[in-house]
Order: sequence, then C-alpha cells, then structure tokens
Amino acid sequence: MDKQKITESDASKVYGINTDHEKMPNGELRFRLISSDGNNYIRTVASDKGAWQVAHSHSSLRETYIIEKGWMALAERQGDTLEISVYWPSDIVTTRPTIAHNVYLPANAVIHTVKHGSNGQHDWNGESELNAETEPLTEREVLLRGVRNTDALAIDQRFDAYVELYNNLDNLIWQIPGFLAAGAAILIGFAGSALSKSSEATIPPALVAGLFFFVGLLFFLGAFSMARIREHHNMAGDWLAKMEPNGYFHKRRETVGRNWPPSATFVFRYVYYFLCGLFWVLAVMAIFRFQWLTKILKWTS
Repeated sequence: MDKQKITESDASKVYGINTDHEKMPNGELRFRLISSDGNNYIRTVASDKGAWQVAHSHSSLRETYIIEKGWMALAERQGDTLEISVYWPSDIVTTRPTIAHNVYLPANAVIHTVKHGSNGQHDWNGESELNAETEPLTEREVLLRGVRNTDALAIDQRFDAYVELYNNLDNLIWQIPGFLAAGAAILIGFAGSALSKSSEATIPPALVAGLFFFVGLLFFLGAFSMARIREHHNMAGDWLAKMEPNGYFHKRRETVGRNWPPSATFVFRYVYYFLCGLFWVLAVMAIFRFQWLTKILKWTS
C-alpha cells in the first residue's frame, strides 16, 4: 500500500491532532503537535538569551525532555529543598506528577518535550513560589547548583576544556601574524628580485599585478581570520567568566571593553586591511599604469 498524505484538516477532524506554534514571552519558540487526549509533543528553540520558563506542576501528566542542542536545567521542588539538575545533548529526563518544576534553557538551546500520561483533563498548575525562587538565579549559579548530573568534577572538566580552547585561540592570534609576515616576505622578496632584473628579463605587467593581488589577498584573509578567531576567543572568555567565581576572566571583560590601548587583534586587523588595500592598488596600477609604476620603482624594462 502506498503512503497517503494526511492533511492538517483531516489530522484535526478525523484523528484529533492539531498544531499550535507560538513565540513565548521569554523569547522561546514553541512548535507543538497537540492530541485531543492531552498527550502532546513540543519542539522548543531558545532565544539568543538564556531564560527560565514558567514553573508549574501536573496532577497526572509527565513530561519527558530530550536535549537536542546546548543544555537544559531542571529545577524541582523536593519538600523544602530546591534541586537543580543539568542535562546535556542526548540526555533524557522525565518529571513526576505533583512535583513543581521549572526549566532553564541557555541561548539557542533546542529540546524536545513529550507530554504523556494525561487523564484527558486540563492538567497544568502554576507554581508562583518556585518561579520566585528560580528567576533570580543566574546561568552560572544554575550550572553550579546542578549537582545531580553536573557535579563539581564535571564542571571542572568543562572549565579545563574551555581554558584549553581559549589558549589555543590565543596562540593563533599571535601565530597568524608570524605566518603572514613570512608569506608576505617571500612574495615581496620575489617581487624585489624580479623588479631588479635587467631589461633582458622583462616581466609581463600581468605577472607583477597578479603577485601584488595575491599579497593583498593574503593580508585580507589574515584580517578576516583574526576577526573570526577574536569572536570565538571572546565567546570562550565569556563562558569561562560565567564558570569561575572571580578572577582573570572577569578582569578580562574590563580590558576587552576599553578603547585604549586597543587590543592586538584590532591593530593587526586594520594594519592588514591597509596593506591589503595598498597591494591591490599596486596591482591595478601594474595593469593600467604600468609604465608609471616601473618608473617609481626604478625598474627599467
């Protein structure tokens, strides 16, 4: 038997399945597949800022969360104790009936929620006290208190991994200028050697122009690479600042935000952009005003 398409109209009228998609007040996107028996599916996509959802409980319904991207924190009221658990991609956790809970999602996280065990009645009860208790918690506090599945050792391991990433990016920031200087020196040295040749070894203008173009391209790629590395370098530094109580990465935020003296990547980028522009101008001159250029360079052809 061939597959048969089910229209949204038939899904609703015949099978009792509807869709309901919303953007929530905290910026989350919710894509819902709703069954008339109260057992539903939701794909939740967090906004570009971490946020709590709304604390609630269920009389009989259970919610199974599957973490797709990023991580998720689940806060549960256990008697007089607030317990927070942190879950990572591919982790699965299921809530229990009557237990008040709330969910925190960091920026751009994606989770899947399956609601099951419904009694067919409205089964959602707001928990204002848990809301008041979880809302003030920062993302770092959430991670540190998520002791059930993210204990102190796991946090330390992730902190060390971020430090290693940060240091690798930091090394690249200083290595790239060295690579560029060596590459540019080789190309410029070749150009100098070529331009010093006698008239017996005339070099076509197109070859000189091509050489200048590729030197400029080298500096352009260097500037672009520095910008991208700096972006990820800052991202790693921000995450490390959230994971440490106080110290270097908190102070780093102050130095990154200052105007003077500018950062090394800022200086490198704009020097490279200038050199890129200079060599591309020389490339154009080599094509359209070659005789003028050779006179300036004191190269007789």
